Amino acid sequence: MKDKVIGVFEGSKFYGSVDANRIYEGIFLTTLTPLNYLSNMPEKYKKSWLDLNESQKNAIKAQASVKVLDTQYKIDNFWETRDLRAVEVDINESSKSEKINESSEYKTPDTYMDAVTAGFRKRFNK
Repeated sequence: MKDKVIGVFEGSKFYGSVDANRIYEGIFLTTLTPLNYLSNMPEKYKKSWLDLNESQKNAIKAQASVKVLDTQYKIDNFWETRDLRAVEVDINESSKSEKINESSEYKTPDTYMDAVTAGFRKRFNK
């Protein structure tokens, strides 16, 4: 360890005690790598994550960007509270519009429409 300290001080420039302390502490302090919420994802959620479409993945990434996920507990809690159900999107618009037209059997009661028409006639004197 002495050789390491001597080697670092010989290869570094320092101008005072503040610099010397910074160099000395840098020898013994190890930097911790920050945790990544994707690489530290619990195993039980990995298959669900892979089944999601790009839109859902982007939504979860956006949610993670506003949270502080610096511990494994926070990462686990983040994944437990996400909706990881795959959603199938049907892009066939022609069948969708036909279904809407077919299912629109709702009609307003005639008495209501008569009252609205009478109100407009009264208001606009026609």
